[in-house]
Amino acid sequence: MCNTHCASHDKPDKDKLHITADVNNDPQAQFSLGLLYEDEQNAVLAKKYYHQAADLHDHPGAHNNLGYLYAHEGNSILALQYLHNAADKHQLPHAQLNLGLWYDEQKDSVRAKQYLHNAADTHNFAHAQFVLACVYEQEKNIDLAKKYFHRAADEHRLYHAYVSLSSLYLAENNNTLAEHYSQLAHNSQTTTDF
Repeated sequence: MCNTHCASHDKPDKDKLHITADVNNDPQAQFSLGLLYEDEQNAVLAKKYYHQAADLHDHPGAHNNLGYLYAHEGNSILALQYLHNAADKHQLPHAQLNLGLWYDEQKDSVRAKQYLHNAADTHNFAHAQFVLACVYEQEKNIDLAKKYFHRAADEHRLYHAYVSLSSLYLAENNNTLAEHYSQLAHNSQTTTDF
């Protein structure tokens, strides 16, 4: 599962965020404090600020991150409640990916693929394309697996998609394409993160 991070990698001033979140009741500041506390592995304070952003302001990322935290704590009822809000109401691709992973783990491939397709196709989300390809590969639907590995590799330069394509083509004795995707994986390893 994945959570929603802020766009900037710079750490905002925690004192200023507290004033903006606590005094001004600003949902983005509450969400940012949730991220900071989650990065510090303080789940109690992370959930406090995510709850403020989600429950008071319906912040989509806060719903997703609460679902993520509750899933890791083993509270599937709250995890699903918050993830569904972010995925269904707000159409957040990270939450759709998380629900796809959740339902795949529960062996509910119909629901898993529904959420993964939405994130992969509607939102062109690379990680969802990769996971969907893996689901199709497990089902032995190699054509659809290749389709989504190709989208993740060709459109987003996802390292693991290159590796998977290389393996699939090697299994088909297509050494030219296997080598091509192996080389792309090698070239992208320093520039692409999964």
